[in-house]
Amino acid sequence: MDFSKFVALLKDGALYFARADHLGDPFEGARGLADRKGEWKAHCLAYFREAMRTAPGPFEATSPERMEEEAERLFRDFEAAGEREIRNTYVSCWHANEGESEALWRLYAPPPTAGIAIRTERGALEGALADCFDIKFGHVQYLNFAEGFAGTYDRIFWKRASLSHEAEVRAVITKRPMSVSDEPGLLVPVDLSWALKAVVTSPFAPRWFDAVVREVMQKFGLNVPVQSSSLLAEPFF
Repeated sequence: MDFSKFVALLKDGALYFARADHLGDPFEGARGLADRKGEWKAHCLAYFREAMRTAPGPFEATSPERMEEEAERLFRDFEAAGEREIRNTYVSCWHANEGESEALWRLYAPPPTAGIAIRTERGALEGALADCFDIKFGHVQYLNFAEGFAGTYDRIFWKRASLSHEAEVRAVITKRPMSVSDEPGLLVPVDLSWALKAVVTSPFAPRWFDAVVREVMQKFGLNVPVQSSSLLAEPFF
């Protein structure tokens, strides 16, 4: 992140969860490609028909025409609920890796930005977040949408294969009951001294930047190691 966002994190003592439709990816929460929607609908209708056909009770005597109307209604409701869910889902995105990614530095704190990365572990982050929301953690699965569809109930954890370099882990909040939310994001209180294992300064930052980061952290009472990027290591030939 850039340094101003880090200062905001320190000031607020809270982690920002962006609403899914504000994350900048038009495929957030998508089930698949628009030109394959007919296949998806056919699958859903077949499922609804079979569920009604095998369910005990009033559907046993339902005419084929009435059953088809009911299957179509269920599909419309299912589709509408999916659209509402995206506007009620909030996400905090992380990169999972054993080391740094130069590509992600260039994407999220490009030179000459003096950015930082914060390092955590799943258990530490989960334990540090306030329990005011039910937060679900998971690795993102990457899919070629030309060949498949996202999971039915966990599609916020599915993205296009072209983004697999992100190696993303998500913390997700879904607000219920479902209604169209006007909040573009949520601030969730977090104990940074517990969550953060290190603050890593950008390989593109000037040499004096590490000292500035340490001084700002001290002003907010955060005692966490500050490390220079490992990408600054020098080769020999």
